[in-house]
Amino acid sequence: MTQIVLGAAVGELVAGRKMGNRAMIWGAVAGTIPDLDIFAGLAADPITDLAFHRCVTHSLYYAVLASPVLAWMAKALYAAGGDAADGYLWRYWLPGAGIIYLLIALGSFLSPTPLHGIWAYSAVVAGATVAYPLLVWTFRKLKPRTYGPQVSYRTWMLLFLLCIGTHPLLDCFTTYGTQVLQPFDDLRVAWNTISVADPAYTLPFLLLLLLASRLGRRTVWRKRLVTLGVAVSSCYLVFTCYNLWRVRAQVEESLQDQGITYERFVATPTLLQNIVWNVTIDQGDTLLSTGIGLFDDPFVLPPKQDMRAFSQGAALLEPIHHERAVRVATWFADGYHAVSPGVGDTLHLADLRFGLLPGNQARPIFAFQLYPRGEGEEWGLRQGPMDRDFDPGEVLGSLWERVWGRGE
Repeated sequence: MTQIVLGAAVGELVAGRKMGNRAMIWGAVAGTIPDLDIFAGLAADPITDLAFHRCVTHSLYYAVLASPVLAWMAKALYAAGGDAADGYLWRYWLPGAGIIYLLIALGSFLSPTPLHGIWAYSAVVAGATVAYPLLVWTFRKLKPRTYGPQVSYRTWMLLFLLCIGTHPLLDCFTTYGTQVLQPFDDLRVAWNTISVADPAYTLPFLLLLLLASRLGRRTVWRKRLVTLGVAVSSCYLVFTCYNLWRVRAQVEESLQDQGITYERFVATPTLLQNIVWNVTIDQGDTLLSTGIGLFDDPFVLPPKQDMRAFSQGAALLEPIHHERAVRVATWFADGYHAVSPGVGDTLHLADLRFGLLPGNQARPIFAFQLYPRGEGEEWGLRQGPMDRDFDPGEVLGSLWERVWGRGE
């Protein structure tokens, strides 16, 4: 939803006066294009699925090279007096789909990330990417129109470039990690300032965008409301950066006051808000997981005995450290992984950057199961929390109580 709203706003600012609400719709579609990599899981193994999300389609490479192709396809939809250009399917759509397919496949082959099944999942993701132009073409064939947005190729190009480009930029503020330098580097950029889902960012933005969509394309207030939405959401991002700075400064002070030695630590916002933060402290083979809230009184880390300790399980991983599942999972977690024995020969690997479920300090939110497939086969990976048996209402209730602070 957040990327849809951002894309719609960018589309409106680029082409709203010329296209009206179509600019918002095309912007929303373009803004979600990077996340269509989620369809890779239909044709790829779970390890590749994990590694490919926020990979090639979230890179500068893809934004720069895919935008001209998508703009060419979109402009041709309205080329002849509002109707699609002659032979649209075979002259524009099919070549455009082929180029998008090759861009995804080439980026995947060049990527330093270990990806398997490239040809298959590239076809699926490329197909999802060009589905909307095909849908528009089909609709206009079934219900012919004599009008359509007559905008320049440059405008279409700018719309796609900015909508696709702002998507990974916003993702960089989250904890998940975005590989903007693919296919040249698998660095996961994660500034850790905002939760993947934060209503305080999305809802005011969405409300202002909906109000603007009800106004005529040439009214002054239409553009003002969209601009206000971008400004308010951007100010909130700045606010989250300030919160991260406050939290990190206080964590460093608290660790020093308690005499806790550490190699590094990461602070990340918890679910749905920016008040309560997870803190994961790396002490080598041991990780300490705790939290701190902006409304805590006093605003300090809890004592060490109240922190939850996890082992990185170096001894457990050593015999299988070469396995692709292990390499991808530990790379994904940026080294903040806790490992414990599972049922039989399986292992649980939790990414502690995402913290623990509120109200139960023993259950990491984001975890994987590593399991042997059989003799001579590589280890497999399944995504999911260690224990799915939890009450969402209880979790949200505990989070709500925690937001208002932890007293002495």
